[in-house]
Amino acid sequence: MTAPTVTLFSMEIGLKSSIPTYSGGLGVLAGDLVRSFADRGYPVVFVSLLPSHGYVRQVIEDGWQRDRAQVWRPEAEMTLTDARAKLSIAGKEVTVRGWEHVVGRNDHAVPGYLLDTSLNGDLGGNNFTRTLYGAGKEYRLVQETILGIGGLRLLRELGHGDIRVFHLNEGHAALLSLERMREEGGDLEKVIERNVFTIHTPVQAGHDIFEWRTVEQFLEPELLTHLRRIGETHDLGREELHMTRLALATSRYHNAVSEKHGEVTRQMFPGYDFDVITNGVHHLTWTSPPVQALYDERVPDWRKEPARLRGALLPLARVEEARMLAKRRLIEYLQNMHDIPLDPDIFTIGFARRASLYKRANLIFHNTDKLKEAVGERHIQILYAGKAHPSDEPAKELIKQINDYGASLKGSHINVIFVPNYNMDVGAFLTAGVDLWLNTPERLREACGTSGMKAAFNFVPNFSVLDGWWDEAWQEGDVNGWAIGPRSPKGINLPSNSQDDADALYWVLNNLILPRYYEKHNDFLKVGRATSKYDASYYNTHRVVDDYWKKAYLL
Repeated sequence: MTAPTVTLFSMEIGLKSSIPTYSGGLGVLAGDLVRSFADRGYPVVFVSLLPSHGYVRQVIEDGWQRDRAQVWRPEAEMTLTDARAKLSIAGKEVTVRGWEHVVGRNDHAVPGYLLDTSLNGDLGGNNFTRTLYGAGKEYRLVQETILGIGGLRLLRELGHGDIRVFHLNEGHAALLSLERMREEGGDLEKVIERNVFTIHTPVQAGHDIFEWRTVEQFLEPELLTHLRRIGETHDLGREELHMTRLALATSRYHNAVSEKHGEVTRQMFPGYDFDVITNGVHHLTWTSPPVQALYDERVPDWRKEPARLRGALLPLARVEEARMLAKRRLIEYLQNMHDIPLDPDIFTIGFARRASLYKRANLIFHNTDKLKEAVGERHIQILYAGKAHPSDEPAKELIKQINDYGASLKGSHINVIFVPNYNMDVGAFLTAGVDLWLNTPERLREACGTSGMKAAFNFVPNFSVLDGWWDEAWQEGDVNGWAIGPRSPKGINLPSNSQDDADALYWVLNNLILPRYYEKHNDFLKVGRATSKYDASYYNTHRVVDDYWKKAYLL
């Protein structure tokens, strides 16, 4: 294994469902990047947190999300190292240890270390990694201190002294820059020279900010001195410390994760340059076995170079065969795991992502009478999945609302099913097995979105608001999928209107999508095949990590 020259710091990481160290897209993307780094043989090491109680295990009772601990056994998934790092938080010593998890094999392997503070006892004894994104700002600040400062110190204890690039995945890891200043004797320019920062959040409310008095109480005095020095020349926030601004101020390269997100981010943070590296997904993780078998036969080198899918010649009959096998796998999975029956002959829509109000999971139900008119005498099944943060009551109410719509539509031609405890496995079955992938965020609030990319590898067309990656991927004429509502002109913020977007959704569903599926099925299959040709061939993390290596890391 080559000694790492790049380290990726991410608050969460999606390695697999049995390792519940992620809450949603940010973590799953980090995991996909690591998998592609390993496949490509890039010398990288990653650092994240190890929540012993995971994120949250979701149970649905009477339509409501009930939160349960997701206790798991790290020793069954990774190896505890002997290394220990120490730091002081609010005047108390905290010991950090690291669990090693290796992605890939032999020379093509990426090691990672997940940070654990359980040696300090339970919550009362400062085990601050017990729950991912625990409640309260102080808890969040402590976790980010452990990630950025404790993580770098642990890397040094493990012998990783020759890191040339430090990649901060979102502002959670920004305090790493203070520890690097300590190492560099206070030389901020040396810190900036080797830091890279990726921003994922297109709304101000999504950025972490902490009261200065709390920061001053929690940080070690030397690190606090370095923070104040940075603040002398950079705007870090007057009333509160803005973690994104800290990351921006201490990095030489900044990137957004889609073209539209780049436009929004430049408006949010004027004075900083933002490149764009649009996200992707790891093709071997998210392509179902039946589709993989077809690709293996027709595009033999797609595993190494997913860009080869652009030139693939795939017969429609074989596309339909692979799709139906994937759909039956989904049906069997739901029946065996959740006792959920589905009809393979009914048009099936999928919607699965972290539960949050701006994602508008309920948009399709904005007017159920119009929805019924759009469906007419045809039948559809809508599969939902998604977890709300334990403290996000509005998101929990949204989940209840989805389940209530399902109950009210029973007996109609619309069958609504909520699949509990969304995780990577559920996501993989859904994105491969449904007929259409739905995405309805408020415009300009989706930084990128990656679930539709996973669907693309499986010939599942995307039906989405033109935001994030879909704004740049969708082709006029619905060649590779369908759009909901208008596109925001470049440089102009076009606000969302739920009434207009819902009406557009109903019209497209009624006039374009359902007729193709039920009456001109080969035309529908051609759209699905185009998603592989145009979307999957580009929106994959092999292309993304190559871009980071050339454009951001400069290695």
